[in-house]
Amino acid sequence: MTRARTLDAALEARKADVKAGVSIPDVLELLTIDADPLTGGRGWVCDCPCCAEGRARVSADGRRFSCASCGASSDVIGFYQAARPAGFLQTIDDLHAALTTRGGRGDTETGSLF
Repeated sequence: MTRARTLDAALEARKADVKAGVSIPDVLELLTIDADPLTGGRGWVCDCPCCAEGRARVSADGRRFSCASCGASSDVIGFYQAARPAGFLQTIDDLHAALTTRGGRGDTETGSLF
C-alpha cells in the first residue's frame, strides 16, 4: 500500500469515528452554542451556523441539521465547518481529538460526549 493510500485510509477511519461518535448536540456544547429542545424529543433548534439569521433544526438523533431560511442542510462535519470556519482536515482533527480526549462515545447517562 502506498503512503498516500495509507493516509487516505487513516483519514477515512477518523472521519467514520467522528460521524459515529460525535453528534451535533455535542458540537453545540463544545462550541457553547445555545440550543432549545423541541417538544416531544423531536430534536433541537439553534441559530443557523450558515446564515446566522434563521433557526436551524437539529434532528432527534443529532446527526443532521437543516435551516428553512437559507436551505443549508448537512451532517455533524458540515455543521462544525459552518459554525467554526475550518477546512475539512482541521474539522476532522478537531472533532476526532475531542472524541478521543473525552474517552469515546460520551456519557451513557446524559448522552453527552463532552
